Amino acid sequence: MAKTTPRQYIFSEGQTRLLFIAMSVGMVATLVGILLLASSRPQGRYTTNLDRTQYQTTLTNATDQLGGYRENADGSVSIPIEKAMELIVERGVVNPFSAK
Repeated sequence: MAKTTPRQYIFSEGQTRLLFIAMSVGMVATLVGILLLASSRPQGRYTTNLDRTQYQTTLTNATDQLGGYRENADGSVSIPIEKAMELIVERGVVNPFSAK
């Protein structure tokens, strides 16, 4: 019988095992990192400006440009359908009721 020689592999069994363990630890660390980033919240706080003059000025300018609307008793605003269609033709369909 002919004597067979053992096969020569590029990586040994120990190196393959070590690579598998290292990749497993790396994947777990990556998942933990992603979960930590996904669950963290921003630390900033929203603060409102107590001076409402800029808001009132912007609101007044925006409503002056629209025109043709009427305020209802419940606080909502409505415009005639003819005026709404006019605004859509003039300003487009994306955002027709915004003041430019």
